[in-house]
Amino acid sequence: MFKKISLKYAFVIVVVITAITLIFVPIYMVIQKTLYIDREESRMEAFCDSLIRENDLSDIEAVEAYVEENNDSHYVVSISDGKTKFNYAPFRPRNPGIEQRIMPGRSNHLLEYSATAHAEYNEAAGPDHESIILKRFYADENKNPYYILIKEDTRNIESLFDYTNHVLAGVLISYIVVCVIIIILITGGITKSIRKLTDAVKKIAKKDYSVRYDGKITSDEIGTLATNFNDMADTIQNYINSINNYNFLLKEDNEHLREYDRIRQRFVRNATHEFKTPLAIISSQVEMMNCTEDKEKKEYYYNSVLQEIQKMSELITAILNDPNTTRSRVIAADNVNLSDVVGELCNTYNGLMATKKITFSNNIESDCHTITNTTNIEHVFNNYITNAVKHTAPKDNIIVTLKKNEDYHRLSVYNDGDNLPEDIIDKIWDEFFSDNASLQSPESFGPESSGLGLFIVKEISNIYQTECGVINRENGVEFWFDFEKAPVS
Repeated sequence: MFKKISLKYAFVIVVVITAITLIFVPIYMVIQKTLYIDREESRMEAFCDSLIRENDLSDIEAVEAYVEENNDSHYVVSISDGKTKFNYAPFRPRNPGIEQRIMPGRSNHLLEYSATAHAEYNEAAGPDHESIILKRFYADENKNPYYILIKEDTRNIESLFDYTNHVLAGVLISYIVVCVIIIILITGGITKSIRKLTDAVKKIAKKDYSVRYDGKITSDEIGTLATNFNDMADTIQNYINSINNYNFLLKEDNEHLREYDRIRQRFVRNATHEFKTPLAIISSQVEMMNCTEDKEKKEYYYNSVLQEIQKMSELITAILNDPNTTRSRVIAADNVNLSDVVGELCNTYNGLMATKKITFSNNIESDCHTITNTTNIEHVFNNYITNAVKHTAPKDNIIVTLKKNEDYHRLSVYNDGDNLPEDIIDKIWDEFFSDNASLQSPESFGPESSGLGLFIVKEISNIYQTECGVINRENGVEFWFDFEKAPVS
C-alpha cells in the first residue's frame, strides 16, 4: 500500500500547482491568439504543399475533389493560370471550380505571388476582414504557371477567444477558491490539533500527568507528534508513580528510624534510671564485705548482692519484653470524603482512558466518609488503576466502584482480562514477589519478578488495620480495599 502523502508535501503540492496556474493561465490567455495563428499558418503551408505535390493543377475536378476531402480548416482556395481563376469555397456542392476570367489590365496583382511565399496573418483591412493568406507561385513540368491563393477567414476568432478567456477566468477563480478552502481546511485541522497539544502540555506543566492527546491520530507529522507526546506522558506518569511509591517507602523508613531512635533513647533513659538503685546497693555491699572480718556479715552481704543481681536480671527481662518497645507509628489522619477524592481521581484518568481506547466507568456512592490520609488514598487508587490500564486491551472495560457497607467503605477496581492463578493470589502482596507491570501475565509470575505497588497497598491497609484483596471474576480481575467508616458527627 502507498504511504499517505505527508502534510508538508501535500501543502507544497497545493502551493506549487496554484502558483503554476496563476502564472501560466493568464499568459496563455494573452498569447492564445498568436499560438492559434502560428499553428494555422503552418497547417496552411502544409496543405498548399500537399495540394501541389499530389495533384495536377490543370485537372479542375481532381483539384476540387482533393480540396473538399482535405480542407478541414475551411480554406477558400483560388488557383489561376494567369488567364483564368478557379475558386474552391468550402461546403459547396461538388461541381467544377467556379471560373472567373481575369480582366485585362488587372493581371499585375499576380506579381505578389512567390514560389517561397509563407502564410501570413493580415489584419490591415480592419477587424471585420482579418484573415490568414498564402500566395504561392508554382510552375509544373511543362513550365505552366499557376498562382495559388489560400485564405482562412479569422473574423470570428476574437469572439471565440473572448469566450474562452471568460471560461478560463471563471475556472481560474473557481480553482483559487477551492485551493483557499483546501488550505483553510488543512490549516484548520492543524491548528485544532496544535491547540489540543498545547492544552495538554500546559496541564503536564501543572503536574497533571494523566492528561493525554485525545484527538484523531493521523499519519502525518502532527499525528507523529501526538503519538510521541502520549508516549512521553505515559513514561512521565510511570516515573512519577514509581517516585511516589519509593517516596512512600522512604517516609515509612524514616518514620521507623525516628521511632527506633525514640525507643533507644527511652530504653537508655529508663534502664539508667532503673539500674541506679541496685548498682548503688551492690557497690555498698561489696565495700562492706571488704571492711568486715565477720563471716556471718560477709555471708549476709554476699546474699544481699545476689538478690540485687537477681533483681537487675528480672528488670532487664522486663525491659526487653516491654510492649512499649515494639514498632509503632503515629499517623496524621483527617475526616475525608472518600467519594469526592475518588471522583476527582477518576476524572484525572479520563484522558488516559480515551487515548488507550479503554471503556472507563465508575459507580461511586456519595458521602462515604473515612478517617484517613488523602495521600494514602491516592497511593491505593493510582496503583490499582495503573495495574488495570497495563493489562486491559483496547475497547475492554475498567470499572471503579465505591460502595458503603455496614462497617466500612469498599473501593474496587475491575478490569477485563485474564484471571490470576489461584496459587499466587496470596503472594502478590509480597514486597519481593511481583511487579505491577507483570500482574495478570502468567508467564511472568515468579520470585524473579519484583515490585512495590501492591506491597505499598498492603502496608497502608496494615497501618489502618483494614483489609485489601483481589477477586477473580468471570471475565477479569477485581482489586478491592476497605476504608473504615468515620463516626457520625
